[in-house]
Amino acid sequence: TAQYLRKNYPDLIVLARARDRQHYYRLREVGVRHIWRETYLSSLDMSRESLQLLGISAEKARETVQTFRDYDDDLIERQQAIYDDEASMIESTQSSMAELESLFDEDIGKARKMDLSDFYEALKSQARPVDDEDDSTTESKH
Repeated sequence: TAQYLRKNYPDLIVLARARDRQHYYRLREVGVRHIWRETYLSSLDMSRESLQLLGISAEKARETVQTFRDYDDDLIERQQAIYDDEASMIESTQSSMAELESLFDEDIGKARKMDLSDFYEALKSQARPVDDEDDSTTESKH
C-alpha cells in the first residue's frame, strides 16, 4: 500500500505503522519517512516503569530509557543500508549489542561511584567531630 501511494502520489505525506524492524526498513526503502513501530513506544514505557518498580528514580529511569532509544534510533538508521544482507545484519546486531552493553556498563559504573560518594557524604554529615580534650567517653570504656 505504501509503495502504491508513493508511486502514484509522490507528494503525499504517508504516515505508516511498522510491525517490526524489517517492515520499518521496507517502508523506508519506498520513501515513507513518518513511521511508528507498533510495540516500540509501549515497550520503552514498560521498561521505564519496570526500572522505577525496581527502585530506580523516575529521572534516572527516563534517562536510561532515553539512552537506549537514542542508540536504537541511530542503529536502525545505520542498519537500513544492510537490512537485506543477513550476514551483515547478524554481524551488525552482535556488534551493536556489545556496544550497548558497554554503554550500560559505563552507566552502572558511574551510578556506583555516585552512590558511594553519596554514601560517604551522608556518613560525613552524620559523623560527630572528635574532641581531643574530652577523653571521658574513652576512659569509661576501659
